[in-house]
Amino acid sequence: MANFKLISNGKINFGLKVINKRSDNYHNLETIFFPLKLSDKISFSIEKTNSNHNSVIISSNKDFIPLNEKNLCYKAIEKFFVAFNIFEKFDINVNLTKFIPVGGGLGGGSSNAAAILKALIRYFDINVIPNRVKLLKLAASIGSDVPFFMIDKPCFAKARGELLYKLDEFNLNGYSLLVINPGIHVSTKWAFDTLGIKEGEFRKSDLSKVKRFSESNFEAMVNDFEPIVFKKYPELGNIKSDAIESGCDFVSMSGTGASIYCVIKKHKRNERIQMVNKLRSTGYFVYEEN
Repeated sequence: MANFKLISNGKINFGLKVINKRSDNYHNLETIFFPLKLSDKISFSIEKTNSNHNSVIISSNKDFIPLNEKNLCYKAIEKFFVAFNIFEKFDINVNLTKFIPVGGGLGGGSSNAAAILKALIRYFDINVIPNRVKLLKLAASIGSDVPFFMIDKPCFAKARGELLYKLDEFNLNGYSLLVINPGIHVSTKWAFDTLGIKEGEFRKSDLSKVKRFSESNFEAMVNDFEPIVFKKYPELGNIKSDAIESGCDFVSMSGTGASIYCVIKKHKRNERIQMVNKLRSTGYFVYEEN
């Protein structure tokens, strides 16, 4: 039996611009993915079996996590075996210890799936370089954010999010980062349906010009979903307003919600401490990264 202890990082989006609706009913978008140190922990084991079928058992510390074929880890295993023509049978166990808020626009499920793919690549000794395109297509077939988590570096992304370009100069040096999640779940399908972009409509974006985090780029890093999400969930809009009033330099919603993140200069230590204490007194999930 092979055992793996995996770390599965979250992410935030600096800007999320929906460009147009595609003929396949998906949307082309542009965003900047930025990895967090906030992470889930995964125990993964795999061993050969004499059975005539694979056994995949998923467990979690959270009772609302799907533990069947709806789980992206299950899909990652299933699709990997098909893509690489693996006909031997295995007993596989996946235990997810979740720390990343679920349904909060932080990519926890996609990150979990990418971590499982990386473990399978190691176990089956897949040569990544000649299989890079194949692996990224495989990741994209599981979920639009999964290819990013295979790279796990700051990236500009376009199309459905699977076309990625690393941004080596994009960092938060000199800043602290806060992520706030009030426990609200925003449906991604609802968000896109409510945004209501029609076929033939095209929206402009300047995100492709952004190479680093700086005040000159703040105007380009807009999340198109904020107006509709804040209208339905005003609590999220209030969190953003309060963060701006507290002295944060850049505040935005991640993905289609429902997490708000704040970037604040490190020298504003007192402002940050006061804001964190206030947020935690409400019972919100608050994550700090320096």
